[in-house]
Amino acid sequence: MTDGRPGGPDESGPELRARLRAARRAVDRGGRRAAERGLASRLESLPELSQPAPGHARLATYVAADGELDPNGALDALRARGWEPHLPVVADGRRMSFTPWPAGADLVRNRYGIPEPAGGPRRPAADLDVVLVPCVAVDPSGNRLGFGAGFYDRALEPVRTAVRPLRIAVAWDHAVVDEITPCSWDVPVHVVVTERRVLRPGEVPHPGA
Repeated sequence: MTDGRPGGPDESGPELRARLRAARRAVDRGGRRAAERGLASRLESLPELSQPAPGHARLATYVAADGELDPNGALDALRARGWEPHLPVVADGRRMSFTPWPAGADLVRNRYGIPEPAGGPRRPAADLDVVLVPCVAVDPSGNRLGFGAGFYDRALEPVRTAVRPLRIAVAWDHAVVDEITPCSWDVPVHVVVTERRVLRPGEVPHPGA
């Protein structure tokens, strides 16, 4: 998660992060519901999230927090197609892996107050096929600004140069900025989905192709 500088010279990464987190928390309930319906429609329409290829159905999503857009309005449709949802699980040392999330399974809050599965296998990103990545900001080149703790960058670093898992950033449309200068440890995404549009920094094969 970068602390890189966006396009404007007068706004640092931390300043941009604070401004956009405040903006997304300020969206009223009606606006949030409309945005999440738009997001779900775009996720369901992605060709990369059509019926998965045999043996390539592991999808990581997340539980929205701090005003993030909730991607799980699309989850029923994706499960029906054969996708197997996973959620991030945080371990000691700020390490993150992913655990299956069966429909109806109970979740427990981790030390950060974020719900995660109580049990099940823990899988590295390399064992997944698609990862929905939350972000505070993102640019059209696929560089993203996260909370600043680096969980996703550490989890995705081993697959930085791979097309699997496909990395899909989920962001508010107002959080798409002109440019974010990445740090050396930042891992870019392949696709950006907002409530209004889909951006593709680079074409990649369908998972499992």
